Amino acid sequence: MTGGDVWPSTRRSGSFAGGRGGVFKHLLMPMAVAAAALTLIWMLALPGVLADRFGRATGFGLKPGSLLANPLSGHFRLTDTDLVNPPDWPSAPFLHIDRLETTVRPWTLRDQPLVLPRVVLDIELLTLVIGPDGRSNTVLLDGAFAELGFAGRFPFLISRLELSVNRIVVVDYSRGSPPRLAEYRPAYQRVHQEVSSFGPVWNDVLGSFHR
Repeated sequence: MTGGDVWPSTRRSGSFAGGRGGVFKHLLMPMAVAAAALTLIWMLALPGVLADRFGRATGFGLKPGSLLANPLSGHFRLTDTDLVNPPDWPSAPFLHIDRLETTVRPWTLRDQPLVLPRVVLDIELLTLVIGPDGRSNTVLLDGAFAELGFAGRFPFLISRLELSVNRIVVVDYSRGSPPRLAEYRPAYQRVHQEVSSFGPVWNDVLGSFHR
């Protein structure tokens, strides 16, 4: 062959490469659509699953508003959510959460306790309900969490908790019904370190409007 001739094999190779690229381009759109559909299904199903699991584990009701969760990065963001007292409690409301945000390292999900490096919790309304026996819903929730852990310990450890509470309503049934009512606006903002129980945190929050 002369220097100007092109080998047939070279032509076939170029044609094959171009065809392969075209196939990839045609596959890319369906794959993107499928990934978006799976993500949508995940986001729609997760709030219901989370509410059901939480209710079964603690006895408290959870009514998620908006939930964003990335299963790959472990990032979790819950907004406009209500936490409701157990059905046999004299008053239903407990927490209205503006935002709960954290990141869970996926490879640590089976650890005991589960370590959460940072949690941001913005509470618009904390309704402290004191029952006829003098127990509060905060104590009840703490006990429910402790039962989930090993040997009565909390199932998680929060390295850094950034907590804000805008409003507190106290509903006190300890002296009979109707309950005594009180409302406070402490505009509480504080960072707590190494949180292994919410008891000291609630005590600090409730003590803030007496300072």
